[in-house]
Amino acid sequence: MPILSSYGINFFENIRDEFWNSFNVVVAKKEGKIVAASLLIFFKKTIEISWEGWLREYANISPIDATTWGIIRYGYEKGFLSIDHGRSAKDSGTYLFKKGWGTEIKPLYYQYYLNRAKEVPRIHPTNPRYRLYINTWKRLPLWLARRLGPKIIRYIH
Repeated sequence: MPILSSYGINFFENIRDEFWNSFNVVVAKKEGKIVAASLLIFFKKTIEISWEGWLREYANISPIDATTWGIIRYGYEKGFLSIDHGRSAKDSGTYLFKKGWGTEIKPLYYQYYLNRAKEVPRIHPTNPRYRLYINTWKRLPLWLARRLGPKIIRYIH
């Protein structure tokens, strides 16, 4: 899955090993093939949607909608009280997707240590500086993304 591949399989194996009793994966299938997945971590009565991914060639059928609905049903059946969709930059695609599900938007505040920088970096998917990197990443062959992803991702978060 393109989004998950940047972290590398070891990352997700470690999640499984450390949170084995408080996580689950919800998948969407098309004709028996997994086309989207969401990794959930549970804390008290909250489900956190920690990572999601889908196969690009199935984006036209919005498989992540199926996983989101599956998460809502699962949460209801298991007695969870809330679902945390995680952070998103305001007005980004993921922000608009989450807002479309009727989520309650809560601002997150950040503190920055500038370390010789003159201003806070504008890390947002609409920033032209990052747009080129994002578009290039989306077009990488999967084998290359899997190889580079774990090395690059540690500098992004």
